[in-house]
Amino acid sequence: MNYHVIESEFNKKLSTAYQLSILVGMDSLVYFVSDADKNHALLLKACSFDPPDKEPLDLAASLKGVFENDVLLNILYRRVKIALPHTPATLVPSRLYNDAGKTSYLEELIQMDESGSVEVDEISDLAMRVVYPSINSLVSVLKKQFPTGRYYSPVTPFLRGCKTMLAEDAGHTVFAHFWNSGLYVSVFEKNSLHFFNAFSITSASDALYYILLAFNQFKLDPNEVTLHLSGQVVRDSEIYKMLYRYIAQIQFLTEIPFLNFSKKYDDIPQHFFFILYALSLCK
Repeated sequence: MNYHVIESEFNKKLSTAYQLSILVGMDSLVYFVSDADKNHALLLKACSFDPPDKEPLDLAASLKGVFENDVLLNILYRRVKIALPHTPATLVPSRLYNDAGKTSYLEELIQMDESGSVEVDEISDLAMRVVYPSINSLVSVLKKQFPTGRYYSPVTPFLRGCKTMLAEDAGHTVFAHFWNSGLYVSVFEKNSLHFFNAFSITSASDALYYILLAFNQFKLDPNEVTLHLSGQVVRDSEIYKMLYRYIAQIQFLTEIPFLNFSKKYDDIPQHFFFILYALSLCK
């Protein structure tokens, strides 16, 4: 990734009026600066680093290197919001959530060890809690760099963003978000979340299978219900072409209603960074 857009009016001296949003991946970091009051896009930058072979300490070291070499990540912002790397997560209805037993919600997904801890995000407008593991060494580096930063599972901004994108007269709405070798799928009926899951994919046929599985589970007609795409997918990709053979209406999430973009961003597909942008919705 080599995206790098800076608005001419971006002023480091006024950084305390801005919000910094960061999306951390296993091989990259993308950050976005917006006006905290007017939600105007000011800066977008992607920083890549060598894959850490899934070793948490190596990822932490890579992030340290990025922080040391980027002056824009070393100034004071009014708010800092960070989406951690993708990890298994589970959704728990808020009315059923028990904080004393939060580790138990992940027992069927992963085996926890001393290098990680269990974190919880609340999505109040969906009456849900997102329970997920975090890597202590990684969070330690981020907290040292951004002491007042707020940290989230990427599931949280994804679902908040999806809810914001719902049409007022929406019936069923299906969203799919792609990253590296992973896929999020969510299904809403009107304003209610009815389904969410994360899948590992290695091929376009994997993506098609899991997305059609969601359609079939809720008896949705692929000729009538629109599929909304975001993340690392483009129109001329094998994934898109295969999806289009079975789903008649596909739309990229290119109109982000909760942020204001200038023409400088016209060449950057907005759906690529949907989770990054949706961090602005997280509380």
